[in-house]
Amino acid sequence: MSHHRCHDRHPIFMMIYVLLITCLIATLPLSAVPRQIVQQIIAQIDNTRLDNYVKELSGVVPVSINGTVYTISTRCTGFPGNALTQEYLKMKLAEFGLTAQEQAIGSTGTKNIFAEILGTQYPQQRYIICAHFDDRPYADPAPGADDNASGVAATLEAARILTGYSLPYTVVFGFWNYEEGGLFGSQAYAAMAKSRGDQILAVINIDMIGWDGNGDRRYNAFTNGEAASTAICMRLNQVATDYQLNVNQLLVTDARACSDHYSFWQQGYPAMLLIEDYYLRADFNPYYHTAQDRFSVMHLDYFHTMSKLAIATLADYVTDVPMYQYAQVWPGDADYNGMVTEADLEKISAYWGETGPARVDATVQWIGQTAALWSTAAACFADADGNGFINEKDVLPIGLNWGKNHGLFNQQFLPLRKDQRAIPVLFPHPENPGGIPLDAGAEWTLLIDAGDAIDPVQNLFGCAFVLDYSLCADKIEAVAESATDLLGTDLVFFARPDNAAGQLALAVSMKSGQTPFSGYGVLIQVTFRNKTQLSGYNDIHLATQNAYANDDLGNPVPIRGTGYALSVDLASFEAHMENRNVVLTWKTLREEGVYGFIIERRRESEAAWRNIDWVPAVGAAHQYEYKDAVDFSGFYDYRLKMLDLNGDYTYSHDISIIVTIPMELVLYQNYPNPFNPTTTISFTLTEADFATLKIHDVWGRNVRTLLATHCSSGFHQLEWDGRDDSGQMAPAGVYFYILESRGQRVMKRMTLVK
Repeated sequence: MSHHRCHDRHPIFMMIYVLLITCLIATLPLSAVPRQIVQQIIAQIDNTRLDNYVKELSGVVPVSINGTVYTISTRCTGFPGNALTQEYLKMKLAEFGLTAQEQAIGSTGTKNIFAEILGTQYPQQRYIICAHFDDRPYADPAPGADDNASGVAATLEAARILTGYSLPYTVVFGFWNYEEGGLFGSQAYAAMAKSRGDQILAVINIDMIGWDGNGDRRYNAFTNGEAASTAICMRLNQVATDYQLNVNQLLVTDARACSDHYSFWQQGYPAMLLIEDYYLRADFNPYYHTAQDRFSVMHLDYFHTMSKLAIATLADYVTDVPMYQYAQVWPGDADYNGMVTEADLEKISAYWGETGPARVDATVQWIGQTAALWSTAAACFADADGNGFINEKDVLPIGLNWGKNHGLFNQQFLPLRKDQRAIPVLFPHPENPGGIPLDAGAEWTLLIDAGDAIDPVQNLFGCAFVLDYSLCADKIEAVAESATDLLGTDLVFFARPDNAAGQLALAVSMKSGQTPFSGYGVLIQVTFRNKTQLSGYNDIHLATQNAYANDDLGNPVPIRGTGYALSVDLASFEAHMENRNVVLTWKTLREEGVYGFIIERRRESEAAWRNIDWVPAVGAAHQYEYKDAVDFSGFYDYRLKMLDLNGDYTYSHDISIIVTIPMELVLYQNYPNPFNPTTTISFTLTEADFATLKIHDVWGRNVRTLLATHCSSGFHQLEWDGRDDSGQMAPAGVYFYILESRGQRVMKRMTLVK
């Protein structure tokens, strides 16, 4: 667990999305039911193996690595045990039949280790289970049994078991290095994944799962509040229930950098942290980051159950691809979720032009009918009229049966999970930047954007949603709708206004065979007419709701949503420094329907904004204050993301502040010491700057200059081979190594022996 603590603020904003969509299937499956597969996988989890992994990693028992017996007494970066652990992990993965891959972590001299099982049906879509393997304290011994040999053990056992299965999705087993120094290993991997366009559907990061001091069987599931990340936490909770795993969850919304899941959040991937009851020190391991974090003090039954929870949840994800011989079809329910809505148009577009067996005695009336599966199994549901072809005629049964529900959710059919359901990213705003006309009878155009420059949509094939204007339905009415050419010109488009209710159902999609869109722009435009004279722009309240998007394979596409008008008057928003804290203050004059404020921050070196915390709204005029503890000098930008009760939001203006923090140098004890003839010297800079590292003898004379250059911030590692600047071996004796940067000087002593 990183030293970036997560226990000093209460979890206030916990957005929990629970979505159950039942796949209505009538007869026998072609392949095993995923629930049975998960039960089988759980049965294979070997508690003895889990214990042995931890014992080997924490120095309880020696381990043979490449034919030589070692004891891994520390896994801390800068010590030989860290490199030994890398070799140990590669050896274990090879034993399981996997090819281990190495990834260098910048200039730190350390490496990540990971392996993959390539998916058979969706190889481009990845699920990741991971843990960091470095530990603390910075010493030898540093057994790190709970933190984090426990997480490494669970990840290894997942790799051992899942190699025996042919899986539809690609699975990544990640072992990150240098987490304790600042998440450098996971940052390197997540950045690499983003740069090559990896589709990561979920990340389960395991960090410390071996301590249950009060015996309450509770664990923490950390989310950043985004729906896709929260859905992973909900999946764990459901798996614990489904498979009778005796643990209970505390959901924690905390978007700060306390473990490796944060690195994936930075790149826009859904991720969560699975950890013992660590938050707010509710059941804090007293041996955390000490030499007493040993296997002998772990709570093994809890550790075994937590390992099963992580592995079972991963298995529940990666085996969740149902296939059947026959299905029960209801005309118009093209996405087979039990009801007919605008989302069903997405499936018609996704399978446009496909053919398959026609239904016997097909009818478009609202009754269940048996259909043979097509070569693309789920396409038979999109054949709404049952004639064996998917085209524009299949839209008509959707309209005929609009809003109907066949009410079969209580039947025991296999669920098609939709935990990755899209988050709205549809931003409605007037075409005229100056606003809208206020006169009765005046018409104006609303544009609905998909994505923006910061968060563009990826692989968008189609999108369905509801534009809600119910709060102002007495003032405006929709009179015309059209799709733009953002997705092309040959599209499926659907609009169904209900001006009385103030809702407009919209759907637009490409057709089968077309290339999905990545980027941002105006997706749909709607013309509104003012039914009465408007008193001002605050009369208009618009929101996008029930949004769903997919790619060309029918997989959900992550997007976010926002509303147009938010009833909050922000009188001021300012920042100033107090010690090492940026103090933000803002004042509201009015708060109507406001849920709260997400505080976002961006450093000068960062392109994207980050959510750093949440402050609930008071509900009336109020003066707010928030303190952000910062560690680095430079320019900082802040803004407020103001949410209403529907989850829609708008932004405040940006504010900037220059932060100046004294440089901190950290110089570690060399290892080994005494040494002959080579030793490793490590140090950390909190800021990038010019630095020197020199070796002096006891008389203060310079023996060797190891470093004199501009260095990046973070951890650095150098070797001294015992030679002076002329290349001659230095005599045995005491030496001092001195680190200098930005006017500061740190010195330590070492001994060269012969």
